[in-house]
Amino acid sequence: MARPQTEARKITAEICSKFPDAPSHSLASKLFTEYPEAFDSLEHARNYIRTVRGKIGKRSRVSNSQKELIDTAPRPSNPYALPKSYAKKRRHIDVKGTKFLMLYDIHIPYQDNEALTVAINEGVRQGCDAVILGGDALDCHMISDFVKDPRKRKFKDELYAMRQFVDTLRGQFPNAHIYYKEGNHEERYWRYMRIKAPELFDIDAFDFASLCHLDKHNITWIEGKSKLNIGK
Repeated sequence: MARPQTEARKITAEICSKFPDAPSHSLASKLFTEYPEAFDSLEHARNYIRTVRGKIGKRSRVSNSQKELIDTAPRPSNPYALPKSYAKKRRHIDVKGTKFLMLYDIHIPYQDNEALTVAINEGVRQGCDAVILGGDALDCHMISDFVKDPRKRKFKDELYAMRQFVDTLRGQFPNAHIYYKEGNHEERYWRYMRIKAPELFDIDAFDFASLCHLDKHNITWIEGKSKLNIGK
């Protein structure tokens, strides 16, 4: 039999008083584990903690009789004193469109033309107004760090095949927003340039998007580990 709400609040107040600096999620886990009869779920326990700490709006702070438990301090950005990070922050990019054709891991020039044809036909039939190449559209085999297969196509051949593909894609979706997101295979190009030709690395003519003629077809290049915000 579940304890009444006042008992659950009492338990919550006690644990908040005992561990004033502990994160709400950690306390909620403790409450839900030790008092499953009082809390229906982890989120249920967390809501009680946030209420007691005055984190659910002004009303929760006004109605709270235990003012000493109200926590008005901003949440610390680095509560565990982790070392300074030099990693680039991931960008969140809003992409335009209402109906998306998503094409992943095409690996030109080793693509499955039959599967790709089906996908493009369906995108046209559905009236897609946006196309996303979700990484690894180009294979870049011969400039990878791995042992090369001499039977594979040269990078020049891959590049020309990609130019042909983006030309075809724009022709089938003349008014669509088209995005090309970098994948780990496209990163092979940048690694190759850094090692083999660092003096050419920052020259516009050798930019990956330019080499693939993305600019000529109004295709947006999205580099790195960026996250895409697609619709909702």
